[in-house]
Amino acid sequence: MCCDENRKMLHEYALGKLSELESHAVAKHLKSCDRCRRELAEIKELKAFLKSDIQKNIRLPADLKFSIMSSIDLKRYKKSYKNTLGELANWGMSLVAAGLILLILNMAPREDLVRVQNDLYNTGENITKRISQPLSSINERIDKLTYGITQLDGIVGRIEKEKEGGK
Repeated sequence: MCCDENRKMLHEYALGKLSELESHAVAKHLKSCDRCRRELAEIKELKAFLKSDIQKNIRLPADLKFSIMSSIDLKRYKKSYKNTLGELANWGMSLVAAGLILLILNMAPREDLVRVQNDLYNTGENITKRISQPLSSINERIDKLTYGITQLDGIVGRIEKEKEGGK
């Protein structure tokens, strides 16, 4: 393996996350390459530093929060108001449409509404009759067929008994 391929794997090697075969190949390369050994040492040193108590090593300026807060442009992030009238307008249009439908239905003469209701009921009954009539005739034919099969079964049974008796 060349240095470039090994350098890509040095961080994983330092953490022990490589497979056994990859780890063996990197270790073999490290024996012969000073540059990669130095880089691995730097990586291990950096990881050790990051694991140590960072607050002991790094001091934040006391006025950091103040400087960040003062650098924020409040005019840029001014409060935005939500337009609730737009949402109410959507609901309002739906309510107006529903009201118009109810108004039209109420303006229709009662006789027409009763006639429409009766027509719907009669149509439902007619559909039920049209569907059930073929099914009932099929059911009657199945009953006749079952009766005929039962009769044939009885006749076949008598014939078999006569054959056995004749032997």
